[in-house]
Amino acid sequence: MTRRCLILILCGIPGAGKSTLASNLERDIDRPTSERSKRKTLLRATVTTWICFDDVIPHSIDVGSVALDTNGITKDYGIWKAYRLQIVKTIDDIISKVINGDISHFYELPEQEHEATSISKHVEEIIKTAFKSSLLKYLDQNECGNTVSREGDKNKTREFGKKNDFEDIDFVFVMDDNFYYRSMRYQYFQICRKYNIAFCQIHMHCSVDVALERNSSRNNRVPDDTIINMATRFEAPDVSKGSWEEMSLQIDAANELIEDTWISVSALLCKALDYPVQPMIVEDQQQKEQSRQSCLRSLIHQGDQILRRLITERMKLSKETGMEKSEMKMQSEKLNQARQEILKSLRDANLSPPPDEASYPSRFKIFLEKLLDDHKNSL
Repeated sequence: MTRRCLILILCGIPGAGKSTLASNLERDIDRPTSERSKRKTLLRATVTTWICFDDVIPHSIDVGSVALDTNGITKDYGIWKAYRLQIVKTIDDIISKVINGDISHFYELPEQEHEATSISKHVEEIIKTAFKSSLLKYLDQNECGNTVSREGDKNKTREFGKKNDFEDIDFVFVMDDNFYYRSMRYQYFQICRKYNIAFCQIHMHCSVDVALERNSSRNNRVPDDTIINMATRFEAPDVSKGSWEEMSLQIDAANELIEDTWISVSALLCKALDYPVQPMIVEDQQQKEQSRQSCLRSLIHQGDQILRRLITERMKLSKETGMEKSEMKMQSEKLNQARQEILKSLRDANLSPPPDEASYPSRFKIFLEKLLDDHKNSL
């Protein structure tokens, strides 16, 4: 195994409890493996970077008069869009370096002595510093061997970027914002498709009344009209409106989160990491063939994993129903022979699933399950 990446979108109207969920989630999945709760949000060691847009976009840019402006011609509207675009670019840059093994770049980030003078510098400083902090936190909690330079302990240094420090772990980027339009979330799905990494969404749903009550006790209150308008315009994740939103979970955030909710969150994250977004085929002829080969290898690999799980489930069920060992052996041989024939057909391009079924895990699984039954019955 190697390092994996996941972008988790937290969306919902102000006051829905997104930041509370993000804080608890970060605390749970960042614990050292030996201290994980029974919940086991993620099974592998994890570096979690929580990006709260309220910490990146200045509060002086009022979302009520800017983000919901229907004309989109005000000066603040352009500034607000520039901040959001730079967040996307910065996350893209970080993930690119993680995928390519260039994590040492973030260890060497200098301490900022002066306030950033441009939107791009401001956003990069906040987000990259947050990512660097998450790397240091991981090294501390997992007791990696070398010392780390910290404030107040300038004599200690860290040999940053040692390859073995960050192999076989998961990098989770929690994007905490309202994301009330589907297009806002789609920008991050495109990053995942670009780098063939995992993507999922959690919609924190609550009534406007609950959100307004919570908002009344916040230090940085959002205007009530903004919450009401945003709730009216909010485009909740809906697979019927876009199949790319399949990896989504809606949480009833009106009440305190229960253990079953955390189990559902855990299942979503694990499933997303098991089934990363498939890259889009590039139209350039030379790159198109390279992309096709890469997609084919990924398709065969995922198909093999799915088929093996299906066979394991079938054999377990047969054992539980009391099937004789001789019959189970015969069934196992037939199922594995069927698996090999299906993979060969995929490899030889004699068989290709419809694009939607290849791109989305649940549909691909149904497609392969039917093939497995057909091949087994023909043997």
